[in-house]
Amino acid sequence: MDASGQVRSFRRRDVTAQPLIVDGRVAGVSFRPGDRPVALPVTADHGPVFHVDVDATADRFGVRLADGTPVSVDGPTFAKLVAKSSPFRSLTKHTELAAVALPGSRAGALTHADGAAHSFQRGLAELGRDVPVVAADGRTVGGCSVTRTRCLYGRAGLVHVFGAGEAAVSR
Repeated sequence: MDASGQVRSFRRRDVTAQPLIVDGRVAGVSFRPGDRPVALPVTADHGPVFHVDVDATADRFGVRLADGTPVSVDGPTFAKLVAKSSPFRSLTKHTELAAVALPGSRAGALTHADGAAHSFQRGLAELGRDVPVVAADGRTVGGCSVTRTRCLYGRAGLVHVFGAGEAAVSR
C-alpha cells in the first residue's frame, strides 16, 4: 500500500535494500534510504543474529521502491522481502541463525498475532526459516542477548522475542 492508501503491486527487485556491513562482514540488511550508521544491539551465543533495519509501525513495515515511492507491507510480505534479499540468502546459505532482530523500530509494540514482529516471524516460518524474531516497542534503549526463547536483558524491559505461538515468547 502506498502513502495515499492505494494498493501497489511490485516485485522484490523493485524494493531498495542494501547490506549492513560490520567489521567487513554482512550483519543484516537495511530497507531505509541513505547511508547511516545502524546499532546492532542484539547478540546470541548460539549463532549469528541477522539485523533488519526498517521503518515499522506496530502492524506494518515501510519500504521504498526504486522509483522512490514509499509503501507499507504486512509481516508475511516483509518476510518474503527479507528472505529473498541477497544478504539474508548469503548469510543463511551455510549458517543457522540464532534470531532475526528488528532494532530501532516499533515492530514489537503489539505482542499478539496481529503485530508486525509476530506476523513477520510467522511469515519467515512459512518460508522454512522458523527462527525467533527480536523486536522492541520503539522506546527501548540498549539491546539484549537472546537465548532460544527470551532476551536476557533489555533496558526498560520492552524488548520481546517472538516465536511461533500466538503471543510474544518473553517480555
